[in-house]
Amino acid sequence: MLTQSMSQSYQGDSLSISDEITKIPLLILSVVWVLILFTFSVPESIGGDLIVKLKVYTRVTSLALLAYLYWRQCHISKSSEVIYCLLPFGLFALWGMTSVIWSPLQSVSLGQIVSFSVLILLAANIALYWRSQDCTSRVIFHLSLVLLLFSSALTFAGYILPGIGIGTRSEDTMVHATMAGATAALGIILLLGARVIWGWQWSRMLVVPGLVIHGLQLYLAHNRTAIVATLFVCCLLYVIFVKREAIWACLFGGCCCASLYLLFDSSLRYVGSIFSFGSKFAERDDYDSISNLSGRTEMWDVMWKSFLESPWIGHGYFVSSASGSLEVWYEYGNWTAHNLMLQVLVSTGAIGAVLLVWALCRILKTFISTLSIDSQHNAVIYFLFILGTWFFLWSLMNESFMGPLQPESVVFFTMLGLGIGSASSLLTSNRKLEFIEPPTSIQEG
Repeated sequence: MLTQSMSQSYQGDSLSISDEITKIPLLILSVVWVLILFTFSVPESIGGDLIVKLKVYTRVTSLALLAYLYWRQCHISKSSEVIYCLLPFGLFALWGMTSVIWSPLQSVSLGQIVSFSVLILLAANIALYWRSQDCTSRVIFHLSLVLLLFSSALTFAGYILPGIGIGTRSEDTMVHATMAGATAALGIILLLGARVIWGWQWSRMLVVPGLVIHGLQLYLAHNRTAIVATLFVCCLLYVIFVKREAIWACLFGGCCCASLYLLFDSSLRYVGSIFSFGSKFAERDDYDSISNLSGRTEMWDVMWKSFLESPWIGHGYFVSSASGSLEVWYEYGNWTAHNLMLQVLVSTGAIGAVLLVWALCRILKTFISTLSIDSQHNAVIYFLFILGTWFFLWSLMNESFMGPLQPESVVFFTMLGLGIGSASSLLTSNRKLEFIEPPTSIQEG
């Protein structure tokens, strides 16, 4: 009864909004598409300056558009809940903007903090315009589709034009292998989540080609962290949301297939060749490189020393040293820390780290406090927890959503907006019911 009443109250709040609301989410989704598709780089020799200017234009335009869309609906009742959830992120962005003052690379800090502000506004708009689980389906569909298009383009270009630097690890690459691996991994998780948890019709059409294309791109990226984290999260997703009968059926089917296979290959010759190939892939680097986490221990040691030079305020948003250049791996540059928290510490100091931890804890507290109110909402929150597990594992070896604007950061803040939108709607409806429902003593009288 409580869930039904809350749903009715929520629908009433939705109907008070202008009819144009059906058109506005298309603009928000178009921002998602633009931000994800324009994350590649181009060497200066073939028009790199033009791409940089195009990126600046699209992000500034997205910032203005999202600010306008937020202003259009900032008067509705759930806006206070949305602001409450995202306020620490806003304060972190404000601190990052302040850090431009002492940054040795002010243009870099300014550009990156503007991009981060776009992502916060994107999450706020998705949360504010969220109306029902149909919105959840629509947003995840567009995310899945644009990620699939992105991976398809990378796979096609990598085979047809191998010399243009797609999916490599060089500095002048158009799409770095790490970003390609993260994009493919998130595409797999989103498609499996949509299919296993909700079973939306569009997921039936996209799941098979999506798994094939993303899986191929994940292999081509040769990123062990992405592969391990994705396999772990997919297993977690399957165990939590798939019925036990289906799990036992899959295990039984696997045993039957293994028994039939032994009839044709009793010596396990093909299995041995597969394991040999996998071993060579996992150990593609030498022993010293693997034991040092592909050189990250050297990177982290340099970054920690740089953090100690300015522990409170950092060196400026997205800047890792007082001079703007550090020597790592025998090369000088404005390196990223290859770890989320270390990246935040070295660039924004302890103050920025406290603000980020506060932001994440407030989001986590809000999500946990709204569990068990509504089963559909619970599914969204549980999926976000699983997705958050992937981001946590990924952040141990990369900057994750606190790095430059990449598909993974767009996915993070888009899904964050979905969770906040669902949670804030339930909290707002619950607050209205508590205000309208008379006390028990009055009812008895």
